[in-house]
Amino acid sequence: MAPDLIRPRQRGFTLIEIIVVVLIIGIVLALAVVNLQPGSSQHVQQESERLALVFEAARDEAIASGTQLGWSVSGHQYGFWRRQGGDWQPVNDDDSLRARQLPDDVMLDAISVNLQPLPPDAKILFTPSGVNELFSLRLSSGETAYKLSSDVLGRIKVEQEVARAP
Repeated sequence: MAPDLIRPRQRGFTLIEIIVVVLIIGIVLALAVVNLQPGSSQHVQQESERLALVFEAARDEAIASGTQLGWSVSGHQYGFWRRQGGDWQPVNDDDSLRARQLPDDVMLDAISVNLQPLPPDAKILFTPSGVNELFSLRLSSGETAYKLSSDVLGRIKVEQEVARAP
């Protein structure tokens, strides 16, 4: 054969090979994004665990500062209050106790203190002695619900509620 008739083999990828690789990368990325986005059940679990930690921080702050703290909720917003004299003042100087809003898909269904429903204008109290009234509340999102309950020492237990059969 004549040397000028032999073509050297071209190096590189075909269009089909490139499309297949891009398609595989796209599928993997789509699956990763779906798995990384928290669902409503994860939102309610995360909010329940965060709120339990904040309640324990409020208990500790009440003991350390020697002042009574209160927690109240209004719609989707909740916040902590500090009793100064005879008046309640919002806590603005502590980032962990600042006013917050529940995520849109999380509902606060029920709050009780000493097994009685908490009136709309009342507060859950954290005393300087560290001995507090028993309280519980329920956070839910869709069919997922978590119950937060306290003991007299202010420790908070977070439990997922089992869905009841209709």
